[in-house]
Amino acid sequence: VNTEIYQTVCNTVNCVDGSITTSIDDRVVNTTVDYTCESYAAYIRECQQETECFEWRTAEFCPGQCPAGMEFLTCGPDVIRTCDNYITYNSLKISYNSEGCFCPEGLILKDGACVTCDECKACIDEDDVGRRIGEIWTDCSNPCIQHTCVAIGHISSSLISQCPAPIRCPAHCEKKLVSEDTCCEYYECYCEETECDEAPVCDCGEALVVSGEDVNGCPEYNCECDDNLCPTVTEPICGLGERSETKINGCCESKTCVCDPSTCPAITVTCGPQEKLIALNKNACCPEYTCVCDIFACSSTVPCCDDHETLKVVPDGNCCTKYICECDESRCPPAPVCNEGFELQTTKSGCCPTHKCVCDTSKCQLAARTQACVHSYEKLRLVSSVIVSACCPPVNTYECVCDINRCARPDIVCKSYETVITVPATEGECCPTYECACDYSQCPMAKNMAICEAGKSLRNIEINACCSTVQCVCDECVAPEECPKGTIAHESYNGCGCIERTCTAEPVCCVNEKIYECGETWTEDICTTCTCMEVSKGTYSAVCHETQCSTCSEGYILVPVEGECCGECVQDSCKYNDKTYAVGQTWSPSNDQCSTCCCVRDVLTGSVYTECSTVQCPEFDDSCPPEFIKTSEDGCCVTCERETSGCGVKVDYTDYVEADGCISKEVVQMTLCSGEMYIYFDLV
Repeated sequence: VNTEIYQTVCNTVNCVDGSITTSIDDRVVNTTVDYTCESYAAYIRECQQETECFEWRTAEFCPGQCPAGMEFLTCGPDVIRTCDNYITYNSLKISYNSEGCFCPEGLILKDGACVTCDECKACIDEDDVGRRIGEIWTDCSNPCIQHTCVAIGHISSSLISQCPAPIRCPAHCEKKLVSEDTCCEYYECYCEETECDEAPVCDCGEALVVSGEDVNGCPEYNCECDDNLCPTVTEPICGLGERSETKINGCCESKTCVCDPSTCPAITVTCGPQEKLIALNKNACCPEYTCVCDIFACSSTVPCCDDHETLKVVPDGNCCTKYICECDESRCPPAPVCNEGFELQTTKSGCCPTHKCVCDTSKCQLAARTQACVHSYEKLRLVSSVIVSACCPPVNTYECVCDINRCARPDIVCKSYETVITVPATEGECCPTYECACDYSQCPMAKNMAICEAGKSLRNIEINACCSTVQCVCDECVAPEECPKGTIAHESYNGCGCIERTCTAEPVCCVNEKIYECGETWTEDICTTCTCMEVSKGTYSAVCHETQCSTCSEGYILVPVEGECCGECVQDSCKYNDKTYAVGQTWSPSNDQCSTCCCVRDVLTGSVYTECSTVQCPEFDDSCPPEFIKTSEDGCCVTCERETSGCGVKVDYTDYVEADGCISKEVVQMTLCSGEMYIYFDLV
């Protein structure tokens, strides 16, 4: 490259001005040197050794060629933004004087393509494979563990699910795999639909023997006598009122004590007012009786305990018990979790300890440090101020932003009727540009241009590129609008010979195409009355009033009445003891379950009223013995039911029967024979 020719041109050209192309064309276009784009580029490089770099290529003049997704820059950075340095890129020392293809703003270079920073590998998994932020994968050695790349160098792990315990199938069933995922296997038992009989319960002295299986795979059972299972026969020691008796039960012989109630002594125990008589050994032939406390005869108030107390029952020293509230520390509220900068202090007072978070600034994190901007026309701006807690100072984050007050302003000479204006910077740029624009305050004032007469408008006369003068010219006449009904028209001619019409209101009101004189009153509807009134000077309008109806009281509803505005309140429900009941609803008065009330509407008059009735009981025989007095299930009536039968079996009570180590499977009705004959006791 012939740098001497370029140097001659460069000495007379301001390279930063951007007028390189014109200077070269004017000075060296007729020389014998071949001025290709490479020559221009060499010239610019020579010129920029003493000046700042600037973009001289355009879409028409020596444009740069780049792959799709990239842009050509003459003043690009000498350090390319990649996945390896994008985190610390802003802290690097970078010069913007390299020419070539670069990624657009906000993208980084990866494998020859421009991508977002999300495509960079921020985490390294267990197989040394790079993962992006937000990427989720399954652990290669344990499919039940799932990993997530949540930040640069930070991996979060969690358990996918908990597998169910393996099932165990019966011998005649088959275990089959029904589903299989990456973590768990699920099995089910597949059995033939066969219902086997339950094993029988053998009697005392019998052994349960399994003789084989039937065609459905069910076991076959038999009960066979086994003398070894029979208990040793010994003479029983009978209690009071009992006698020994030998019995053959199935395979075994046994001796039991049989009760003879006729030999039992009479009951001689007398109980107190808060006690009741019970049998100590009710299964004995002749039970012994004692007096025990009857809690239903006790009177004890149950207190209302606080949330951290429990109700405790303690004896009062006599038959009954009393209730007290006792502290339960397990119900005390847990200690709070203090925010950053606070320290938990606990004080023991009363039942539960008192917790308090006390500020301690030594536990606060240090606020983020500020940074310096690279460009002279930038300044620091607060991006966020995070208040971690009320105790700690906020943590501030800053960024470098454009400050147009720091931008250089070149000198521009404008004409007398122009002024310098600022053109905002384009997207991606910081500093604005400047240009000349019209200053209309420098234009001469037009004569008699304040206001034109009615029917005239202003016309412009150009003085220069920015200024003009005006004059009033008559407009084309327009037919005036008709005055509305209820007004009077007044006409005149303006300076251009056009008719001007004004409308003044008459002292009337026009409502729904009807005319009403001032002071006239009429009915708009059944509830609305209107009057024509002067609402302001020269303005008349209808003033209406609507009748206000009162509301019905509780238990009544509003029923419209023809020809009336407000209607009539009609009773719709019954009130009884401050409660409201609908028509047809029944209820029982408080503390009286033997009476029934109903809300009834009179079919003739339509009135609503309450009607109550009481259960009618049969006449009671006052001479009835106490043992024959019976109370009805609802507790409302008492009757006398005398027994007329003679000697017979009566059910005494039900209980499980135990004899010689065997217990009955179900409860047995214990009976006694009563009546005019002698009494005996036996098992049925």
